Amino acid sequence: MATTEESFIYRLPDELLLHVARQLRPRRRLATLGPLRSLSRTSKKLHSIAQEELYAGAWLPVSCGCHPRVNAAVQLLRTLLQRPERAAKVKKLRFSIVRRRVDELYREKQFDLDGIRAQCFKRLTALGYLEGHPWWTSLANDVESAYVGVLLSLLPNLETLHFTVREHHRGWPTLEPMSALFGMSTAPDAVVAALKNVRKLSTQDYGFMRDVSISKLKQLSLTRLDTGTVLRLNGPNSLPGATELQELCVGVSVQLLEAMYMHEMRVCLRDLFEALGCKKLKTLRIMLFNDAYCLGLTPVFSIQYFMKQLEPVLPTLRTLEIVLDFDDESTEWAWFFTQCEDPIESFEKLPVLEHLKLPQEFLFKYGGDRGISPVNIPKSLKSLGIVAPDHDIIEWVMKLLTLDDSSNVGLKTFVLHCRDGLIGPASDFASNVSPVWVELFDSYGIQSFLCDGRDGEKVSLTKLYELDPEDAWEDEEEDEADEDDDDDDDMPSLEDPDSVQDELDREMYIAEVD
Repeated sequence: MATTEESFIYRLPDELLLHVARQLRPRRRLATLGPLRSLSRTSKKLHSIAQEELYAGAWLPVSCGCHPRVNAAVQLLRTLLQRPERAAKVKKLRFSIVRRRVDELYREKQFDLDGIRAQCFKRLTALGYLEGHPWWTSLANDVESAYVGVLLSLLPNLETLHFTVREHHRGWPTLEPMSALFGMSTAPDAVVAALKNVRKLSTQDYGFMRDVSISKLKQLSLTRLDTGTVLRLNGPNSLPGATELQELCVGVSVQLLEAMYMHEMRVCLRDLFEALGCKKLKTLRIMLFNDAYCLGLTPVFSIQYFMKQLEPVLPTLRTLEIVLDFDDESTEWAWFFTQCEDPIESFEKLPVLEHLKLPQEFLFKYGGDRGISPVNIPKSLKSLGIVAPDHDIIEWVMKLLTLDDSSNVGLKTFVLHCRDGLIGPASDFASNVSPVWVELFDSYGIQSFLCDGRDGEKVSLTKLYELDPEDAWEDEEEDEADEDDDDDDDMPSLEDPDSVQDELDREMYIAEVD
């Protein structure tokens, strides 16, 4: 076995070794950190390098709500209280916690909270919070979220924060994350200072942002926004720290698409963008979720009304995605589409849009009779993704081929995003492939792909057409031509109706016997 001095990897500078360690970090959320841990056990030199990367990306596992266990965030807190020099290495943090007393649970798991609690009390004393303060009381009662509040005060170099605070292991996220974490409605000065470098923030709603102004924030994700959430907004520019925001991801209830209901409530999605005051937004990703509400009347979801709510951020958008939460039942989305009206008729409010992804029903309805024509999509658009398409999309795309001047088409990529059980599954487009995808490539250089929602894999529609053994579209044309050529001489002689009925009866009888 080669010695440490003989191994080439040990001759590399620490900067390159750190880059090697970063390549070992899993790219998928559910992948393990096994390779990084193995690297850390190789030698003392590689141990320090691997530990650097392990702590830099503390993407902590989330336990099953039905089988709770000791929270990984509390375990990380224990480590950092014992090894405070490692706190500065943490740059990314993801956790999910509950505002519940966990003393009995942790005792069952043989995890000692007493020592951690004592050290947390010392930390609170150093921050100026003494016995009797709500945060101190929460720790004394072993409220899990209060421990993670202490963790946040220890991380001076945090750049990415992704968290959820729940009222119960199997419950909804809390509406008051501040009181859950710190026992009060405002964030401690130490936490505000610790979060000053955060550039990416993901949380359930904007409650965390009311008192924490994150001036360097570039990416924000709000996972759940409904009518009640919008009602709690305090008007324009009431959510500080978002003026430099460039990317926003938000989960939106389909309620916010019902114009009549929103007018009655005197709120709308526009209120969120005005509260954030983000004038430099380049990317907006919206995931619709269906909360299956009923007001006694059949709702009408207006697409044009919904797009109007996005107007405060549309002028600067380069990427706009509107997708569906596929955790909801397919039947619910099928119902949603039947209630959608007023598809988009113009993109004039999106002058610099380059990437667009949205449901087919948002673009047109009834075979393209209502909505926008593909010849009117902006020249700046480079990629177009269609969510939940059906075969009407083929007829709609064919209209592009009517353009005489290919210079008016800036589109380079076209993607069909399908899901089994919803409108047209991927299998509907993977067989009997239409030649329109080849014509789009030949005429305008547009590459078309089919994406299956189950695994996210994309396949080229032009290649599927070339490999399609059935050549169904040509066969259909030939069949139609053959039908047109038929005359009376080609027709078979008429059979006696009684003999035909006897034959049918015989077949039915055989089927019943079998």
